[in-house]
Amino acid sequence: MLKEYVVLFVDRRNPGVLEGFLCEAEDGNHAEEQGMDAYPNADIVWVEEGDDWQWAQQKYLTEMDFRNIQSAP
Repeated sequence: MLKEYVVLFVDRRNPGVLEGFLCEAEDGNHAEEQGMDAYPNADIVWVEEGDDWQWAQQKYLTEMDFRNIQSAP
């Protein structure tokens, strides 16, 4: 059964801009594969089940902030 996913990515030709799309996939790996196929110049940075782009973006940015705090000297 297919589920909705938000796939966030950064296009290497436009670094620093977080983009995303919605898709239907079997699981998160399948959604990531769809992103790699659709946007071959992109780095997939986050896959979130659901259709809420803002929620997925917020979770991604929160996780990145947490990782930056953990890696600070």
